[in-house]
Amino acid sequence: MLLSELKLRKIVREIIEKDELLNEAAAISNKTYIDAAGNQFQIRSGSLTLTARSNGKAEGLPITIPAKTLSTAARALLARYPGDAALTSLVSAAPAQSAGTGMSGSQVYIDDKNNQFQIRNGSLMLTARSSGKTDGLPITIPANMLAAAAGVLSSRYPNDAALSTMAGKTSSSQPAGGSGSQIFPSLKKNFPLFDPATLGNRPVMIGTVDIPDCSKWVTSMINVQIGNAWHAHNNPVLPSLKFDAYSNFSSYKSSVEKILKEMNKDRYLGPKNAVAWNDRAAAISKKLIPSAGTIAAAMSLGDVVGIFHQESSHHGEALFDGATAGSLARRFAPSVPPGAFVDGNKPWDYPMLGQDKNFVVNRPFGLNTHVGFVGAIHNGRPIVCHNISGNVYACYADSMTSKDFPIWVKQGKASAPSVLDNVPTVAGGLNVVAGGFNAVRKYLGI
Repeated sequence: MLLSELKLRKIVREIIEKDELLNEAAAISNKTYIDAAGNQFQIRSGSLTLTARSNGKAEGLPITIPAKTLSTAARALLARYPGDAALTSLVSAAPAQSAGTGMSGSQVYIDDKNNQFQIRNGSLMLTARSSGKTDGLPITIPANMLAAAAGVLSSRYPNDAALSTMAGKTSSSQPAGGSGSQIFPSLKKNFPLFDPATLGNRPVMIGTVDIPDCSKWVTSMINVQIGNAWHAHNNPVLPSLKFDAYSNFSSYKSSVEKILKEMNKDRYLGPKNAVAWNDRAAAISKKLIPSAGTIAAAMSLGDVVGIFHQESSHHGEALFDGATAGSLARRFAPSVPPGAFVDGNKPWDYPMLGQDKNFVVNRPFGLNTHVGFVGAIHNGRPIVCHNISGNVYACYADSMTSKDFPIWVKQGKASAPSVLDNVPTVAGGLNVVAGGFNAVRKYLGI
């Protein structure tokens, strides 16, 4: 009787234990894991499954994570859920891939938005977008963006030798560009991954900033209030011009006088009103573009560079404001002298708007709509850096095209603190906002 009771208790205990295990398994299978981008995952049938996207799109869900990327995906989630037994078992279930395997292209790296990258033939490639779009894939990360991309991924995969090697190509212990490069201090500070040695003979985006205006960005970098792009030409806060295509005054004097008289008579009221004259104004500057080698030879580190920007819609505005330097402009740059558009000895002012007087232009002025500065010199070649709507580009001065071409040069500063120098950096000096992974993402469209 006693033996039967013991057997019964053992059977009951086994049933209870099995029930507890089943409940635990059910709890594990129903647990939702959320990654850094807000995507949701669950463990189902022993595998990791994407159950909800952060963008709300439900096409194809649920999606089982492929076996070859299971360990990588589970490891990324484990970093957010440390000690989770189920995730730990998934990480250990698939053998960890070595750096050598990664070099052959099988290791998949997932960024914080669930885009996927692989190393193939010694280069980092985008192989899958989190949005599911496949246009142009795979895409090789350009050499000038490689360190930024690898650096950010390396922070998620700190033990991966292949990523560490790529991220270290422009490490802080080895100054970018080597002995053949000079980099303006504020540019080096705010764009630590910019390496002049990686530039080819065409413009390259080196980062993004929260300043959309070209002249305000130059002001922030050299710490000198230059005014807007066209007023910088005559602004005395900068020393005299070192090169000036507009000095050939006689070649365009009659053309600008004709346009200015029309604009004044039609009561020019601002940028929108200037569009009608845009093409005619642009044509004047375009005819004055000098040879690339000639203007590049005049440049030194820190110099301010007026740029003819073909695609600008401000050519008419630049012509009128550059010639008149009206009251509105001098509010922003009080040091800008009175304009070159005069009635006898009287410089133009707003009360003259709409009047049909015998106006003339009495000296050269800036018609350029864009401005940058010499941010670096590599092997004796000046590199012009400029900001277009928050995207910062770098290009050798002697390789710039007629769409963005230097048209005057003013002596700047050999070095200067930047008002951006106190912007916090992340990931041990990697300034992602100014010069890192955001530029990569814009390039890749992710």
